[in-house]
Amino acid sequence: MNKIKSPKLLSLYAKSKESEGSFKDAEAAYEKAEDWESVVRLNLNQLDNIEKAKFVLRNKCQTANIAAMVAATCDKRGSKSEAVEFLIMAGKKEEAFTLAQTHGEMDVYAEQMKTFTLEERLRVASYYEGKSQWEKGR
Repeated sequence: MNKIKSPKLLSLYAKSKESEGSFKDAEAAYEKAEDWESVVRLNLNQLDNIEKAKFVLRNKCQTANIAAMVAATCDKRGSKSEAVEFLIMAGKKEEAFTLAQTHGEMDVYAEQMKTFTLEERLRVASYYEGKSQWEKGR
């Protein structure tokens, strides 16, 4: 397998290894084939290696689907700030806003505002204004 360079053949080999339960071998073949979605899926679901999944997302392939998979895992594990970050990468700004608002992670949400619309920026400002008013009334 070391001499094979065809992504199609590597992916077939990886699927075979995955079906056998040889997840590390499957991961290596998917990686060589540059099938990043499968690398992330294996790391999240089979290998319990979220750090590798986040590395792939940040450094190899920033697709909406991969970002959504990583966000869901971060959310389940309680890492709300990372879930917000990755939801935004996935283009799920509304979900990210709700999560940020519910779990006090608006600062993380606001950090990503370089690609936000005026309406989205106003929602964040409104959140902070409401929080400020609530703290004054305490």
